[in-house]
Amino acid sequence: MPFTRLPGTGDEVCGLIGVRSRVVTAFDLGAVLGGESAAVEDHRVLVVEYGERIAAFVVEEVIAVAPSEVKAPPRKGGRIGIDRHLMLGTGEFEGSAFTALDSDQLLDRLLILT
Repeated sequence: MPFTRLPGTGDEVCGLIGVRSRVVTAFDLGAVLGGESAAVEDHRVLVVEYGERIAAFVVEEVIAVAPSEVKAPPRKGGRIGIDRHLMLGTGEFEGSAFTALDSDQLLDRLLILT
């Protein structure tokens, strides 16, 4: 999916995309979390509702797990250094660890910055 870059934005903003006749801001989740860009050739776009707004996160992979598969987040951000307040929990899927993130908390912080 092509992005329309926005001048003057940081690495965390991939740009604008069209979703069902709406213009949506797409955030690079890798850059938001201080890691490598998720906007790789084979990326996914996760569209989320945020109150009355719609936003998108560019991610490398999306998995669906039952809420019972998510454990409480660690007391500290864990080994990957994510702010605990952004975490819903952690778990394992097909032998790989994952962190479930709170998209509302992420967008609260991102939209203050933009």
